[in-house]
Amino acid sequence: ASGSRILLCPVVYYETLRGLLSRQAKGQARFFSNLATTLVYEEFERRDWDEAAVQWDNLSRQGLKSHDADLLLGVYTNQRNAILVTSNEKDFFNIGIPIENWRNA
Repeated sequence: ASGSRILLCPVVYYETLRGLLSRQAKGQARFFSNLATTLVYEEFERRDWDEAAVQWDNLSRQGLKSHDADLLLGVYTNQRNAILVTSNEKDFFNIGIPIENWRNA
C-alpha cells in the first residue's frame, strides 16, 4: 500500500542472521545485512516488554504457550499497528495479530 513501510524487528534480524551464519552462508549473510540497512529498524521499547509479559501471563492462565521470540514478535507487530509477514502462521495463532502469509501472496 502507498505510504507503507517495512519494519525489521530485532528478533527477526537476529534469527535470520544467526541462521545464515550457522549454515556458513557468508554471502547471504552479507546480503541480508546490507538489505537490513534499507529497512526501518526499531528497537524494543519498555512498553513492548511490559505487554509481552502481560500477554505471556494471559496465555499461561489459559493453558496456552508461546515461544518468547514469537510472543515478542507479535507484541512488536501489534504495538506498531503492523501486519506480520510470515509463512509460519501456527506459531502466532494464539497471539491475535494480523498476518499475511507470503506464500499465499
